Amino acid sequence: MKTDSATSTRIRARVPFVRALLMALFCAFGFGVASSQTYPNGPITLLLYAPPGGILDVVARAFAQKMTPTLGQTIVIDYKPGGNGAIAAEALLRAAPDGQTLLFDAVFNHTVLPKIQKLRYDAIRDFQPITTVFSAQIVLVVPKQLPVKTVAELVAYAKTKQGGLSYGSQGNGSTGHILGALFQAKSNASMTHVPYKGANLLQTDLITGRLDYGFISYSTAVAQLNDLRILAIASPNRWSVIADVPTMSEAGFPGVDFDTWFAILAPRGTPAHAVERLRQEFQRAGQDKELVSQLSARGLFVKTSTPAEVSEMIAAEAQKVNSIVDRLDLAPN
Repeated sequence: MKTDSATSTRIRARVPFVRALLMALFCAFGFGVASSQTYPNGPITLLLYAPPGGILDVVARAFAQKMTPTLGQTIVIDYKPGGNGAIAAEALLRAAPDGQTLLFDAVFNHTVLPKIQKLRYDAIRDFQPITTVFSAQIVLVVPKQLPVKTVAELVAYAKTKQGGLSYGSQGNGSTGHILGALFQAKSNASMTHVPYKGANLLQTDLITGRLDYGFISYSTAVAQLNDLRILAIASPNRWSVIADVPTMSEAGFPGVDFDTWFAILAPRGTPAHAVERLRQEFQRAGQDKELVSQLSARGLFVKTSTPAEVSEMIAAEAQKVNSIVDRLDLAPN
């Protein structure tokens, strides 16, 4: 009887410990599961660094339409143009790291921008990558009233025109700026860079002839082919949609090409379950045949990825552009 009594006493003494252990396990796993199941718990804000009407806006709306039903929440697009993407990035970093605020950004803004502009944040460490979304085909265009039909003729025209040529881009450090600077360096012609805050004003000034040329997305150019002429594609290979258009390399300017990728980012510290849910939702939308076909016709190639793959892409591109930026001495205009 004494043995039974002692055993019973020891068991009763352990009960509070067992209860505490079970409660700790529930808090660690039970609440974590619940939070992942309830994400997102409200509308998701998607910040864009470009104004309405450009390719980023088109893609953002296409994905938002496909993702809203499966997310169970709306995606609200919030435009934050200016500062070469820095304004949108700062807005993201002011938001809580809960997955409710995201940034749809060009990878360029996290590789080139820190080289040419003083930032109030770390362009890599302060962000949590989610996924890539798409890449865009970039083409060299001129106004149709310009008396040139090839890249060689454009260079010859630059060397005879008083003051040289002007070319526009969507800001210092943008793809158009880098490509224009590379083209200028290789052609040894006089060219002046004119930065814009978005695609719309740039497109207008190209059409009206205020600018002599520009490297812009095919999706922007295709809607204005009555007013713009495509001279070359800034890609290593020809593209089947405009198979008769040469690459810049074929036109005599090898190295004047660049892959232009866009990705989804969240603030650093965003919970892993939110990152994974977002990655899955973007991947699901990116496999929609209607969406892929719609964007492909505009020269936009949909491809999602893992957060690790985004980080690897940023690191590889940073290594590539660092030498370009240093060699071309791209100071902000």
